[in-house]
Amino acid sequence: MNLDRGILRRIDNGEMDLKPVLQVIHIRKISNANGPSERFRIVLSDGENYNTAMLATQQNGVVNSGALKVHSLVRLGYYMVNEVQGKRILILINFDVVGEAERILGKPQDLHSGASADKFDKNAAAGAPPARPQPQQQQPQQQPQQQQGSPLNNENSNRNYQNRNSNAMPGGGEPARTAPKPEYGTYSSSMMGNSAPVARVESDDRIMPIAALNLYNSKWTIKARVTSKSAIRRWSNARGEGHLFNVDLLDGQGGEIRATFFKDACDRFEPLLQEGRVYTFSGGRLKLAKKEYTSIKNDYEITFDRNADIRPSDDEGGIKRIKYNFTKIGDIEKVAPGATIDLVAVVKSCGECNSIMSQKLSKELFKRDLVLVDDSNTEIQMTLWGDRAREDGGQWMSNPVIAVKGVKVSDYNGRSLSLLQSSNFSTDTTDSPEAGRLRQWWSANQGNVQTTSISAKSGGGGAAGTSVAQRQPLSTIKDEGLGTKGETEYLAVKGTVTLLQTNGNNDPWYTAAPEEGVLFKVTETTEGQWFCERNGKTYDTCKRRFVLSLVLTDYSGNTWVTAFNDPAELLLGGKTADECYEMRARGDEQGYKECFSKGQFKQCIFKLRVKTEQLNDEQRVKTSIVTIRDVNYKEECRQLIEEIAKF
Repeated sequence: MNLDRGILRRIDNGEMDLKPVLQVIHIRKISNANGPSERFRIVLSDGENYNTAMLATQQNGVVNSGALKVHSLVRLGYYMVNEVQGKRILILINFDVVGEAERILGKPQDLHSGASADKFDKNAAAGAPPARPQPQQQQPQQQPQQQQGSPLNNENSNRNYQNRNSNAMPGGGEPARTAPKPEYGTYSSSMMGNSAPVARVESDDRIMPIAALNLYNSKWTIKARVTSKSAIRRWSNARGEGHLFNVDLLDGQGGEIRATFFKDACDRFEPLLQEGRVYTFSGGRLKLAKKEYTSIKNDYEITFDRNADIRPSDDEGGIKRIKYNFTKIGDIEKVAPGATIDLVAVVKSCGECNSIMSQKLSKELFKRDLVLVDDSNTEIQMTLWGDRAREDGGQWMSNPVIAVKGVKVSDYNGRSLSLLQSSNFSTDTTDSPEAGRLRQWWSANQGNVQTTSISAKSGGGGAAGTSVAQRQPLSTIKDEGLGTKGETEYLAVKGTVTLLQTNGNNDPWYTAAPEEGVLFKVTETTEGQWFCERNGKTYDTCKRRFVLSLVLTDYSGNTWVTAFNDPAELLLGGKTADECYEMRARGDEQGYKECFSKGQFKQCIFKLRVKTEQLNDEQRVKTSIVTIRDVNYKEECRQLIEEIAKF
């Protein structure tokens, strides 16, 4: 295959919409402190000249897999041109590897300085992997087939950018060798702040797929459906106050991204955007996504200001209503607390709507707990909040199948779920194949399914997993090596607190963010405020949360365990860490000691979590209290009589 000689000079002179065949004569990995950790700079030659180019980060796998190497021949598809310090370089978004050569073809010179390419020949000989022998003029149909799943054909490579009329075979096969017509146009975009203005050459289809968005192109338009829209949230701190709302967007190629509107943009666009409608979006700014706050699989998120261009668009049916990545309930214990997941499940039971008083908001909040189950024969508790919790509980009595996108995983009471304001919650699952299979499974078993719960009821509220028959001695932790098999394990014990450590060098609490539901640690600043490194927020106050170390003892032995805030407050008769801190601060040592003395030599029913944690390059088995409740001696006697009667 011949190179398109002289084409780099034409591109440098401003010609656009060219799809040349060029040769890669140098590849170098570079680091970028302000962006992705790995990027590749390459040098492209047309046989007469060579020039520098950068690979978009989504093409890193093509290099890492060895599909693109020194002396490879490539046909450019979708690229951008950027002017930096008077030189025009290419940003490669999409290309096809169409062949290889044994050496540098022609005698190319630097497009700008005229230097020869001899230095690249030396570098290739010293460090680059050898190219496979291949005749230079070999025809495209003689190229060896790509293996199925190779980076040139799988879903992580170029298929999102392939021309609709491309000859590439799905899932493998020979890649197209003819120059494809660009599907989304060719863009010339600014890469750095002091670069030239951006120009764009439009193609017939001006819409860019969400998967093609990148930090090096600020001029784009996407067409997407609003699959989720949050309520307006307001904040106020030492740096000011404001408000925002989020939307989740889904396009026709299955790409998803979250967009946020602050202040003036919130006022302008919140009334316009409606969940389920399709719009075109442009004029936004991309930034790296905070993945701990969303279940959307995208490295980026968008921020729109009031000058963004957002317009309603025709819904032609090519965009799904919503996209899920379901997690089985049986796999949730492997999910890190704080992460968000998508879930489809049967509502097994429904609790009452209760209210709690929010200390932060100084208002009443409503909550309702649902028990969910799926065909992993595992159940979990999910909490509904606000208006959703106040809806008629009778709708859950028929055991409907629900689908939830972006529900938060918590390690409170074992494992539990909490519905967020940004979560998408649907009982209309008729179009979901997964929901259909789950409905058939539940019906086939007539709802009589033996399940294991990974959630425990809160302290004082029942004996979930803690009945006499289910309890184990503390010695089980050591005898059976609980927590050492790479999994979190649970056991129920009846024990007594024989030592409560409060005299060490560390306080029996930590300072946490005062925000409801935020457990992150905060540190005091020189201005007397409290800063959280995890979410970057500054607060005027903090909330102290217990971290108690204590010795738990039963007839088989004893062990050190940790009681975090909620179980610790139950153990101490309802005293909070802030109340204990205030006693000590005003010099009430007697009252301070009495707070902790209430928790000692007290027999209770404990549910414990055992897992291995890494501490200073050393693995240690850590045991913590999940739930705690007082012994109900009447119920205890009844259960004992039942167990004795079984013999």
